[in-house]
Amino acid sequence: MAAATFFRPPTTTDHPTSQSSKMFPHPPKKNRSGTTTRAATATAAALLRLLLELGTESAALWEAAALNSGGAMVRSRNHALKAGPSSVVSTRSQWDMVAVFSMVRASGAGACRDMPSPNSSKEMVTIDGNHNNNNNPEGESTATTIETTPSTAAIVDERPDPSILLSAQSDSKQRLGFALICVGLAVGTVITIDALDFVEWILPNGFFAVWRDYTWPVPLGLIYMAAGAAHFAMKDSFTAMVPPLGTWGGLWKVPAPGADKLGLKYEDFHNYWTGICELGGGLLLIVGGLNQAPQVPAFLLFLLTMAVTPANIYMATHDVRPDGMPPIPYPEGHFFRGILQCVLLAFFFKLAFQ
Repeated sequence: MAAATFFRPPTTTDHPTSQSSKMFPHPPKKNRSGTTTRAATATAAALLRLLLELGTESAALWEAAALNSGGAMVRSRNHALKAGPSSVVSTRSQWDMVAVFSMVRASGAGACRDMPSPNSSKEMVTIDGNHNNNNNPEGESTATTIETTPSTAAIVDERPDPSILLSAQSDSKQRLGFALICVGLAVGTVITIDALDFVEWILPNGFFAVWRDYTWPVPLGLIYMAAGAAHFAMKDSFTAMVPPLGTWGGLWKVPAPGADKLGLKYEDFHNYWTGICELGGGLLLIVGGLNQAPQVPAFLLFLLTMAVTPANIYMATHDVRPDGMPPIPYPEGHFFRGILQCVLLAFFFKLAFQ
């Protein structure tokens, strides 16, 4: 019965279309209203604009990262913002990266040009740099002007005036400032320990011990192991954090025993031994935590964290910006690092002295 209905002979009631449509009639199509069509079109356009903007923002992020790694100098608006210690770009590949990301971002901006967006305002920045390529064999100073969006300008990290840094003050002020910072970190650590004691007091008996013994050792150990490995994988970045002899008005006089016999520089020596201690200390803390005996490794990491604290202070007082690491906002970023230092010391203290 179904076959007879399907292969029925054509009649005059069929829709006047081709013979195939008469043989195989389709169900009637639903008419879409004009409002539905316009809504679908607007939705598709909005999604397309969002995708293009996301691609443009990603290209801008990578472009800014490429410019920063090259040590270029970015001038935006009325500010001269130095993105590195020099404007010399050592390899052509870095400038190729800038060109590629600029082209990607430009193409995305061109596609979005006819689509209104709150981020459509633009500004021009000039990148000055010395680089060698086939068109510039002598390495003359050149300038490249690119078009940026507000998101790119936000990535450019504005550095403080060098005259306000502690390193620009007199020797007596540098020594006093370093001592005050150390006292502040010590006070912050005591306050954090008291706060943890208060949490332990208000929680039901045994709850704090479970939280401390089962959730602190392994994550902290993994963090320190990763940091220790980074001392070797990113050696140049970590050696830049080592305070040179005579820092803070001659106050820093920590020796490097055996560095000459090992053929190591002062900063390399301190970078290597702290990296080894962080690797070993993190591993011991993990093992001790799994065996419910984290006291000794926690105390050792407490002492190690105190020993490397001057490196963090040096980054703040001298505005050190190691290559390969994201810039730290000044001064709020260093305040946050100081608070984190107090929390780490307090956690290790509570693990060591249960």
